[in-house]
Amino acid sequence: MLANLFVSLALVLGLHTRPPQETPRQVVLETIRAFEQGSLEAVRVRWDTRLAADSTDRAAILALATLARFGYDYERAETLYAKLFTKPDAQPDGYAVWARLGYADGRQWRGQLPRAQEALELATLEAVAAGDSLAWARAMIRLSVVESRTRGRAAAQARLSELDGLVPEDDLRLQAMYRCTRASLLGPASEAEVGAELAVKAGDRRAFAGCLHLLAQNQIRVGNTDSALHLLGRADEEQAAARDRVGRAATLQWTGYLLNTVGAYGQARQQLHQALAEGEASGNLSPVAWGYLNLATIALNSRNVPAASGYVERATAMMEEQGDRWGYPAAQTMQADIAAAAGRRAEARALYHDALPLLEKNGSGPQIVGAHVALYDMAMADEDLVEAEKELTVAREFARVRGMRGWERGLDFAFAELSLAKGDLDSAERYLYRVLEIRGSPVRRYRAMVRRAELHARRGSLDQAEADLREANNSLDRWRNQLNRDGLRRYAFQVHEYRYDPDLSFATVLSQLAVQGRAEAAFQLAEQQRGRDLLDQLVRAGALSEAPGVEATAAAETITSAGIDAATVAAALPDDSTALLEFVSGLRNEPTTLFVITKAGLKSYRLPSVDSLADDVELFLVLASSGTDAVELSRRLTDALLAPALAELPGQVRRLIIVADGILHWLPFDALRLADQLFLAERFAVSLSPSAAVAIELWGRERPESRSTLLALADPRYEIEAGVVDGPAADLRAAFAEYGGLPRLPGSRREARAAARFVELAEVRLRAEASEAYLKQADLQGFEILHFATHALVDDHSLARTALALAPGDGQDGFVAPGDLAALRLGADLVVLSGCRTASGVVVRGEGVYGLTVPLLEAGAQSVLATGWRINDREAARFTESIYRHLASGQAVGDALQAAKIEALRRRAPVAEWAAFTLVGDPLVRLQLQEPRSWPVPPLVAIGGVGLLAALLVLIVRFLRRKQRAAELAA
Repeated sequence: MLANLFVSLALVLGLHTRPPQETPRQVVLETIRAFEQGSLEAVRVRWDTRLAADSTDRAAILALATLARFGYDYERAETLYAKLFTKPDAQPDGYAVWARLGYADGRQWRGQLPRAQEALELATLEAVAAGDSLAWARAMIRLSVVESRTRGRAAAQARLSELDGLVPEDDLRLQAMYRCTRASLLGPASEAEVGAELAVKAGDRRAFAGCLHLLAQNQIRVGNTDSALHLLGRADEEQAAARDRVGRAATLQWTGYLLNTVGAYGQARQQLHQALAEGEASGNLSPVAWGYLNLATIALNSRNVPAASGYVERATAMMEEQGDRWGYPAAQTMQADIAAAAGRRAEARALYHDALPLLEKNGSGPQIVGAHVALYDMAMADEDLVEAEKELTVAREFARVRGMRGWERGLDFAFAELSLAKGDLDSAERYLYRVLEIRGSPVRRYRAMVRRAELHARRGSLDQAEADLREANNSLDRWRNQLNRDGLRRYAFQVHEYRYDPDLSFATVLSQLAVQGRAEAAFQLAEQQRGRDLLDQLVRAGALSEAPGVEATAAAETITSAGIDAATVAAALPDDSTALLEFVSGLRNEPTTLFVITKAGLKSYRLPSVDSLADDVELFLVLASSGTDAVELSRRLTDALLAPALAELPGQVRRLIIVADGILHWLPFDALRLADQLFLAERFAVSLSPSAAVAIELWGRERPESRSTLLALADPRYEIEAGVVDGPAADLRAAFAEYGGLPRLPGSRREARAAARFVELAEVRLRAEASEAYLKQADLQGFEILHFATHALVDDHSLARTALALAPGDGQDGFVAPGDLAALRLGADLVVLSGCRTASGVVVRGEGVYGLTVPLLEAGAQSVLATGWRINDREAARFTESIYRHLASGQAVGDALQAAKIEALRRRAPVAEWAAFTLVGDPLVRLQLQEPRSWPVPPLVAIGGVGLLAALLVLIVRFLRRKQRAAELAA
């Protein structure tokens, strides 16, 4: 205490001592101004000249060291700074102190916080010894910032309080730094506002940007996302003008983090990758580490577990090396989240338990409660109710002791869920009513009402169960309809959190309603939920796009979340030979309900849970895709899923439109065997639809006039210049590499040319011309058919690892993601995706499969022909040509697909070849194709209404160009 008094007295006595003309601080400030104004070389020459004249010129050494540091040549800077340091037993001067400050700044910029802290502590002592009060104040300010990350917020606040009344009012630059640091550590936003004004008066753009950054953080705390993004944008402009790459790295990282929180994942990734570039170029590795952690969060929310794992490993290593006590446990927790999302629950538990002591040491209350809740979730998934109750009780007690009343009340929902699992309906009811009493998250309210509906159903109160389920749907829809774009994106990702089933109990209640004679109400509720989920898919796909404003809203006006009733579906069926079969499944052994709608009306069937069928479905998929005809397994699945409904179908039904759910999306239905040993494909023309409402919408679309036009993209050139790919493109290339890379597909050009023979006008684009840039820029509405003969990647867990692969170039990486497809404007009656597994996609309980097919329907396609597993390009070419022949005979697309499958069966083709192909969308559409020409058709862009002479001229020109291109490609 006495020592602090002497230090304060010594500094106060020196505060107003007028420094000589050339002080160390002036040297540093003038050098910084020269760097920011771009007059770097002239200043360097000046100081080099002085140093050449006198190798002991301490001002020249300090100036050149500062220039090296601001040029991010830290090795040279530290070599020069070391020349100014004094020995421990010597009296330091101002140059030694400012050299120590510069050295500490360089270490802090690089995220080497313990080394920076050590240097700053020494600088405070040297400043006192040298009588340099301004240097001491600056060192204390910087030390408080560093200690907030190494020793905790309380220590940093105590350090900053030692400066009370000791920072000169007339030193605007130092006051700006002090005020903004106070705002950062002590909280009042007004301090940052004052600091920003002082920084402007002092002409300190870096300090001004720092204050803007703090003001943005305050806006984040109060939920003003737009204001925060605006302030961060201003800060970025100031830092760019000041050539401050260190500051820009932090600002860009925070911008990416904020965009991440509103679900703008594509734009967030762009900002974060810029932050990585700025941080690595300037050596500022702290925002690089946090940037990787933010990228891991985005990847995990996109269910891209491999990418998330890679990012978090880098973040963890960097934060451990930097001694970042806040970041390291956050990275550990993220590792645990990733393990939990991947189903590695034992590993996740160990990681959460490892992170908890560090979190407790830092006093991170929300993260501690969150870790215990995560452990509870895993125990519930394992049906370990004792362990689940233990973790939940610990979380509640911690929240109570810490005064975290919001968190304490927020756990009521989990206790209700636990009580339901234990069969304690009275306790569950009390907790649920407590949840519903609080005005809070509409998503939480929706979940609580669904659980309460289950509670009423288990008590036999079906009227109340139906009412609760209907109000849960309606209230959520009313709230969603009021959201702006950012709010809708936040909701779309929030409601489908990676380790939480948002609709648990929904399938249970629907099944109970259907069994008790309320099938009409159950079907309408199921369709309402499915429609909302389709819209959420649309929003999430748009949010993953790199381009600002890409929301993929082509079908947003037509796909509705309002539940459609069975009578409307029955009336909309095109004829009495068509039936719609809609499955509703759940998790944790919830029953499955099958709704069947024909012209005669609605019937429902209670089926086994998909959990009990999961192993059989997976095995059947493996066997079918390998060409094995698993007769007994096939019959077992038919008996479990279809036999009751097929037995009661009207005899005239020969077309099935299936709305699958959960793992049933992976099941090749038409490869199932019937009781008479026939394949389902031999009895019925089978197609898929995302929902009954989408099927009706497709039937009701106004189609363009009949035309015979085709665009085919085949055999793309995948090569790119080394070092060009980064970010999401790098992740996708790595994902493709896991499945064999991107080899050429020579058979695909033959497939495209064969397809072109069935139309009057065609454009066949090969190699570099089969590009993403063309697809996005071309007017596609004039094409009746789009045919993609290319590689595709569809990850069953992540939209971020799902894409068509076309040729890169013209600013595009070549990977066409689901959001990009949904943003197209199509008029196609048929899109053919002749790649591997193009009918697969992310399957999330309750919302179906979302990969490449649904976005194309959203973009305006009427039907999509896709594949369920890997096929070779020769088999694909043969099968698609068979489909085109049947289409040319006048058959509807669904009937043509069935005919091609029967034809394949007659030539004894293995099940893998024909069952791979699936139709999604409208099976009734007919195309204006012609019998194939015997001569090859040169590429010709289809233009409606062209005259014969114009068509011939274009034909000749295109033919000549194609010959020239062929010669170039051969070379």
